Amino acid sequence: MTTRNIDIRFIIIIVELMNEGHSTGRIQEIMKVRHGIIVSKRGIQKIVHKFKTLGTYEDKKRSGRPSKLPKRSERIIRRICLKNRRMSISKITGAFNAAGMIHASRSTVNRILIKYGLKSHYAVCKPLLNGKQRKRRVEWARDKQNWDIDKWSNVVFSDESMFRTYSHTRSEIVRRFDNERLSHICTKKVLQHGAQVHVWGSFSRFGVGILKRINGNLNSKNYQDLIVNNIDITGQCLVFPLPNFIFQQDNAPCHRSASTVSFLKTKKINILDWPANSPDVNPIENLWGIIKRKINNMDTLNSEKMWIEIQKLWYNIPSSLCRRLVDSMPRRVSSIIKMKGYHTKY
Repeated sequence: MTTRNIDIRFIIIIVELMNEGHSTGRIQEIMKVRHGIIVSKRGIQKIVHKFKTLGTYEDKKRSGRPSKLPKRSERIIRRICLKNRRMSISKITGAFNAAGMIHASRSTVNRILIKYGLKSHYAVCKPLLNGKQRKRRVEWARDKQNWDIDKWSNVVFSDESMFRTYSHTRSEIVRRFDNERLSHICTKKVLQHGAQVHVWGSFSRFGVGILKRINGNLNSKNYQDLIVNNIDITGQCLVFPLPNFIFQQDNAPCHRSASTVSFLKTKKINILDWPANSPDVNPIENLWGIIKRKINNMDTLNSEKMWIEIQKLWYNIPSSLCRRLVDSMPRRVSSIIKMKGYHTKY
């Protein structure tokens, strides 16, 4: 074993043994018997000499090959990238070389961007937010920024979600050899006409509520039937005195139609106002995400089997997870203000 490959903790042991007065031969024997490490006598001498000379176990920092591009050119490459985050390395390189100052290769440009922390990633999909919606999100967050955990504990979060077996909107990266392009272990399995299940669910800080399957299109009448048949049961399951809990729903057309608004007032259901295009604020999206990831890892399912698996996963969600998600609401609200209405990390 060379001194460059030896673990730092063994280097420390060798130096300590030398300081105790052991000879290089004795140190060599100790390292082999006690630690299973074979080091030459010359290697031991080099380790001890480096420590005595430099006062450290670490290798000296090497300067490496100097960059052929001046700092000014690096900053130009960085600015080109920041103007359009969706430009490929080839286009950024072409734009830089077109300036005619100095020629750079794709690998050089890529290395410079990585140096400045600009690495390539798959773009995260988020709903489009216009200026009016961002302003409304900030106003909503400022109105709710004084809500504590006790206040959020009174909220029942609800939403619909669609589960599919044939979604192929997300790319996958695989490591393969050139001749494995069509190998079954390196291809992404896509069903052209797979199963799908549409569901409605709700939860609170105390746990999950009733999960219902939606058949056909969800219009105002169907949505109202869904609520009237399940909200009372949901309230009881979530340990809520019915007159006191607050019901959260997003701004889907069937949720805010005139007939639904009138229906909710008649039922004396307290509604939490909600900003448009804000799934990042609703913690139930995290529960949907957990279930979808597990469903995607299962073998091909038909609609009925998928519905059975979704129910199993839903009702096995621990109450501790529900508490953590609802407890994150003050942080979500603060993040909206910090991001000036743009989407948050949640």
